[in-house]
Amino acid sequence: MRETDLAAYSHQDLPFEEVVEAVNPDRSPAHHPLFQIMLAFNNTDTAAVPSRDSDTLDLRGAMFDLTFSLSERFSATGAPQGLSGLLQYSTDLFTRETVELIGARLLRLLGSALDSPDSPVSDLDIFVPGELAVLHDLPGKAGFDGGADGPRSVLEGFAAQVARDPDAVAVLCGEQQLSYRELADRSDALAEALLAAGVGPESRVGVCLERSQWLPVALLGIWKAGGAYVPLDPEYPPARLSYMAQDAALGCIVTQRELAGLAASLHTAPVLVEDLPRAASHGTALHRPSGTALAYVIYTSGSTGLPKGVGIDHGSLIRFFAGMEQSCPLGRNDTIAALTSICFDISTVELLLPLVLGSRIVVITKEQALDARELAGQVREHGVTVLQATPTSWRMLTEAGGDWGKLTHAMSGGEPLTTELAARLLERGLRVWNLYGPTEATVWSSLAEITAAAGCRDGGRTIGGARHYVLDPDGRPVPSG
Repeated sequence: MRETDLAAYSHQDLPFEEVVEAVNPDRSPAHHPLFQIMLAFNNTDTAAVPSRDSDTLDLRGAMFDLTFSLSERFSATGAPQGLSGLLQYSTDLFTRETVELIGARLLRLLGSALDSPDSPVSDLDIFVPGELAVLHDLPGKAGFDGGADGPRSVLEGFAAQVARDPDAVAVLCGEQQLSYRELADRSDALAEALLAAGVGPESRVGVCLERSQWLPVALLGIWKAGGAYVPLDPEYPPARLSYMAQDAALGCIVTQRELAGLAASLHTAPVLVEDLPRAASHGTALHRPSGTALAYVIYTSGSTGLPKGVGIDHGSLIRFFAGMEQSCPLGRNDTIAALTSICFDISTVELLLPLVLGSRIVVITKEQALDARELAGQVREHGVTVLQATPTSWRMLTEAGGDWGKLTHAMSGGEPLTTELAARLLERGLRVWNLYGPTEATVWSSLAEITAAAGCRDGGRTIGGARHYVLDPDGRPVPSG
């Protein structure tokens, strides 16, 4: 550092205009061309910094965004008496309160350096007293399983909708459909079959099905048996499926006849949906899982090269659903398309949230999801009002054009939403929602309604009691501002 400073001093007489010409920075009338923050340190007896009460203090305008002026103070005998300082700021950019906080953090940083002179700068503390406690005291999860005045589990919410309107259509796929009553009966029957197969509280049960009306039957039935579902994609490599089955300790797999061989290859017992009766015998007591009971295990790619199982409990899921209902105006009059693989947790928004709201699910097959015109046709034909997709899928749909019927809500997540794509969706008169969240935080953890294309990067507010922390590269909280 000393050599760098000395080399710089050797050029101190170079005219500023020549420096600007040599650097050739991007010019903006909003700020200084080379830098926006200045630190001036004077240690001569003629360079005292005036106090805030001094009559000689005359600052007509800030030359830079922030200017720190510091000078050493000495006694009459020449003994050091510390530093005096002045912090000048642009009122177009900062409030007095913000600048005072910046000054307090600088003092805290200097104090931390004196306390730990051998520590790297990155390890020094800049939080003023009480500031870190405020960050940790943000509103968090509710102290109960569900949302206020709402169901305490997905099964409880679904049961309420069955009682409210049992003949309403719950799910349809092609020519097949199930009412809320039929979905309840079929899932009861599956639960009885699973209990007979030895499934108990929090047993992991594989789900390996083609996209059809059987998907919500499988998920509800596993929960009613007390188990937790583990999605298995039949197109995954055999080695990955084998690892997942062993890691999750699967005892059985809910599947269909044409995929039964896969269950056998994984050394698990298949429970075939085609063999289920239309209703349960009601001779077996079904489970009502608690909020802390495991609901599902989703396997992500993992950072070690091996799939990593992420378990989510029932309480976290119903809190998320309650947050979605409060943040995004969805209801029983909506028809929600389900085109996401159940191997991704956002499929719960499509296959389970509607059953709590009393909405209708339209299951989109894999082939339909990959064909933009076919997908648009399904959306139009079935009166879909809510569609959740990645920006890649939305871009495919917009490029294909066509009529999207009654579609009103465009939910986008999983990839960055671009200004161009947001503009295209808004031009169609859609309400556009940008969502973000890792699997570990229960599906989406934040949501923002995008009302102008320029705001497409807005992360919005947290959902369902989630908390967001901004961390530095070492995983430590970053101060606000």
